[in-house]
Amino acid sequence: MRYYNYDYLRVIAMLGIVLLHVSATYMHGITDSSIFGHRYEGDYWYIAIANTLPRFAVPIFFMLSGAFLLERKIVSIREFYARRWRKIGMYTALFTLAYFLYAFAKQSVNVLFRGGDIWLLVNPVEDLLRGQAFYHLWFMYVLMGLYLLTPVMVWIKTQLSEEVFTRLGVGWSILASISFNTSTHLLIWDVGYVLYFLAFFFLGHILRVKAGAHKNTKVHFTLFILLGGH
Repeated sequence: MRYYNYDYLRVIAMLGIVLLHVSATYMHGITDSSIFGHRYEGDYWYIAIANTLPRFAVPIFFMLSGAFLLERKIVSIREFYARRWRKIGMYTALFTLAYFLYAFAKQSVNVLFRGGDIWLLVNPVEDLLRGQAFYHLWFMYVLMGLYLLTPVMVWIKTQLSEEVFTRLGVGWSILASISFNTSTHLLIWDVGYVLYFLAFFFLGHILRVKAGAHKNTKVHFTLFILLGGH
């Protein structure tokens, strides 16, 4: 069965991501003159609002994944992981390798032809180990971590009542928010980093079960967006 309301929500989230990244360029241009050749002197408040409002977009994707995956009955864990590897794992690994090779080649040129320090070659390796072969790949690393945890979450859900599972999700979300704002993550694929976004998995499921029982679609959409931006 196709849930078109969730498709509409994906479209809204995608538009939010585009707005977030476009506005981020201008935000950086306000203080960094190298981006536009001079400091951007446009209206700061418009840019700040455009960069703040779509912050809900990225969590929405995690919530949508949780809304559907935690409802599934996983018959074969091996097949579940194999399917996720084919869908995103393989491509994430290929792009990670491609960005690493590009960064290494770029630094090699700096060392061989521009008199750069040989230790510059260490930077791409360090970035790779930290999960930052390319900054925006962090989303894929976290998503794969959540996929690894999904069979465990589904099993836990089968052992608890829906009410207890909901309380667990709300409690986890509170603790995750506190942890994320008080901890330093050196690795993008840090377990703590993944566990923080696991809260949105929980919230996506809770909203689908609770708010989805009501016919008011506008309320459902609003809750997704508000919690996505928390």
